[in-house]
Amino acid sequence: MAESRLPTFLVIGAPKSGTTTLARYLGAHPDVYMAPEKELRYFDRRHREGPEWYLAHFARAGSEKAVGEATPTYMVDPDAPRRMAELLPDARLVAILRNPIERAYSHYWQVRRRGTDLRSFAEAMDIDDPRPLVPGPAQPGAYIGLGHYAAQLRNVAEHYPRAAIHVMILEEMVDAPEAVLSELHRFLGVEEAFTPPNLGEVFNASHSFRSWRLRKAMMRVRAWSIAPGLARRLDRLNRDEAAYPEMEPDVRARLEEHFAAPNRELASWLGREITAWSN
Repeated sequence: MAESRLPTFLVIGAPKSGTTTLARYLGAHPDVYMAPEKELRYFDRRHREGPEWYLAHFARAGSEKAVGEATPTYMVDPDAPRRMAELLPDARLVAILRNPIERAYSHYWQVRRRGTDLRSFAEAMDIDDPRPLVPGPAQPGAYIGLGHYAAQLRNVAEHYPRAAIHVMILEEMVDAPEAVLSELHRFLGVEEAFTPPNLGEVFNASHSFRSWRLRKAMMRVRAWSIAPGLARRLDRLNRDEAAYPEMEPDVRARLEEHFAAPNRELASWLGREITAWSN
């Protein structure tokens, strides 16, 4: 294993919170090498492949100051932080969070369009459901639990020092991208003032696929690792961009009530208010 190929940072979550867009912004920075394939899933689903398999994804890294990858399920998986710390004890971790209500709604529509959850959103958001609120990341119905960010971050902080965890708020990045990215660049130890040429573009927006068979085949052969440029073009052609309807006001009100306490807990952990979620 070449020490220089070890990732220096990981984008660890949260799902449906702009991790793809953030990875593209970071990949455009001349001081940053991002693994061509997003969501390597090594520290949650693919750890049995072994470190040689994982490090092979960074074999093309050159003299960049920062080397990383983005897998949004690392933060929610209870065992991933421990595995991360065993291989990458000095890594810096980046968590980008989205209003948990909007995150849940986006997640729901992603799963619904796959045909794996045909309930109404109101049914899917039954907060009185006796099942655990934070099931495993492989369960597609974990809409509410995945927005309990403080609990997930506390688990990460059991394995990494607090100073090694940088938390971003998606809505703040949308409102003031240059300032938010400059702070992130400083955290990663790269040129702060760099502005990505793709700044303002949104990647992995709400969509479905014209052919799920093609999408699954590309994932099965790991097309993004073999030929990342071609895979992205083909994936883009296969996407069917689609907006989803407005959330029902009564459901939103119930979720606002539900997330009030978890959001206060997160603000306490961060040591600051998240005003972007209260407007």
